[in-house]
Formats: sequence, C-alpha cells, structure tokens
Amino acid sequence: MKTTIVTPSTVLAVSVAEVKNYCRLDLDNSDEDTLIEMLIAVSMARCVQETGRALLTTTYKLTADLTVSGVENYPPLATYTQATSNKLKLSYPNFLSLTSVVATNAAGTNTTLSAADYKLNHTCVFSTIQILNAGDAESVAITYTAGYGATAADIPTAIKQWILLDVSTLYENREAVTTGSMSNVPYPFVGGLLDAYRVQY
Repeated sequence: MKTTIVTPSTVLAVSVAEVKNYCRLDLDNSDEDTLIEMLIAVSMARCVQETGRALLTTTYKLTADLTVSGVENYPPLATYTQATSNKLKLSYPNFLSLTSVVATNAAGTNTTLSAADYKLNHTCVFSTIQILNAGDAESVAITYTAGYGATAADIPTAIKQWILLDVSTLYENREAVTTGSMSNVPYPFVGGLLDAYRVQY
C-alpha cells in the first residue's frame, strides 16, 4: 500500500503573529515573515510525522495491489467476493470524508466502485475500507480527506503548543551544529505534549 497527498492544506496551524508573540519579536517588522511561515510549515510536517495524524483537512489517496498474496489481510485477487472481504487501513486519522474508491484492472480500465462494493468501518482511531467486490481489478485507489478540521481553531491546544515550541527552536537555532552550550526545554516535556495524539500503524 502507498498513501500520497492529493490536496494539501494551505492553512497554517499557528499564525505568524502567534509565533512572533511567542518568540517576543516585533509584530511590526515583517522582514522575517516568509521565514517564519516556512518554519511553521516544516514544524507542521514534523508534527504529522511524530503523531501519524493529519492536522488540517488534507486529501489523500491510498493505492493498494489486490493481487498480493501471503500478506496478512491481503488475500489474492480470487478471494475478493461478497463472501470474503479485505480491510485496507486508511492512514492519517482523523477521517473526515470518502471521495471515491476506484478499481483498476490489468488493461488499465478504471471502475468507480459503488457503496455496495465496499464497507467503511470506523474504530476509536482508525478507519478502514473493506473491499467486498473488486470484480477483475488488480489494484484499488481510495481517495479521502482527513484532519482535525479546516481551520487552526480545530487543532488541539497541546499540538499547537508543540508547534510553537518547535518553531521557536528552529528560529533560534539555524545551524545543525552550534558552538558552546544552550539551555533546552527538557525533551520529555516537549514530546509529551504529543503523547495523547500519537497513533501506531
């Protein structure tokens, strides 16, 4: 399986003004606004990597080979019938909406599956798609959206605090290696802000 981003969010999890306030920078000086925006985007990507969750509404596409055999939960193509179903776990919760489930056969013909051909299941964290009937398809592509919501206000406060800490650290330390020593916020505290939001695949 492979999950790719179709449409990324263009919204920032925290604003440039919030970062400036946090770093005690001059709000009226816009010289480094572009840099700060870049650091926020980098920190958001790091947060997604750390937690395994989408932050703001993002469209993803999961593609899976239906001919794989010998792998747990991925039986060979012949077993894809109404009687035997297969579960494909959707990456990057929280799931928001399903756009399409498209099956592709050996000739490259795409068929959009109907709701009767699959079943969407939810647990407390993950969502899965059960392929009930893929016909003669050899692969399937599932397009869906995930995230906490469309605006920064939808993101949990602890995650936003982690991003502010991370951006501040990136802003103050612009080299991979620094001479001398510096005082750091203890890492267990910083990482602990995300503990309640981490998911495991």
